[in-house]
Amino acid sequence: MKKTTLLLIIILAFSTACNKKEKDRFYDKEGFSIKFPSSWEIEKNKQGVNVIASNPASKYMNFKSNINIIVSKTEKVNKDLTLQQHLDLNYKELKKIVIDLKVLDKGLMKIGNNNSAFLLVEHQIGTKNLKTVFNIFIKDNKIYTITFLADKKEFDATRKYYDKSLDSFRFE
Repeated sequence: MKKTTLLLIIILAFSTACNKKEKDRFYDKEGFSIKFPSSWEIEKNKQGVNVIASNPASKYMNFKSNINIIVSKTEKVNKDLTLQQHLDLNYKELKKIVIDLKVLDKGLMKIGNNNSAFLLVEHQIGTKNLKTVFNIFIKDNKIYTITFLADKKEFDATRKYYDKSLDSFRFE
């Protein structure tokens, strides 16, 4: 009896520890989690975006560098497209809404165990000169688009925050 009780306690303790959520990690009902810099402002479910994390220390042209994540179901988009084809579609849509779009880099990469397509661009929105990097993931008929936008002058200095957050991205 004592061995059975002890075994149940151990199993319960182990399962509780495995299901424990990290306090500094953002969890979304769409099946992902990510860590953002602790000082950044986080807004959920705003204007079709699952989450936006903004850097309050951004100092250029009243624009806050930010990381945002949008999750789309692939029924709305062709689910047979590859990562690269989805990225190309994003590029075509971006061309419609920005000025002076210039591709700096694009390709495929691995983030953890997940394949991702990425696109790095410079562009203008209104009077703001921005630099943006997109990473796209596909999992379980959903497209996860993670984007980092920053003023061109502060992009290189603040990209480390994006890279660290991107490295923490995982499917739950």
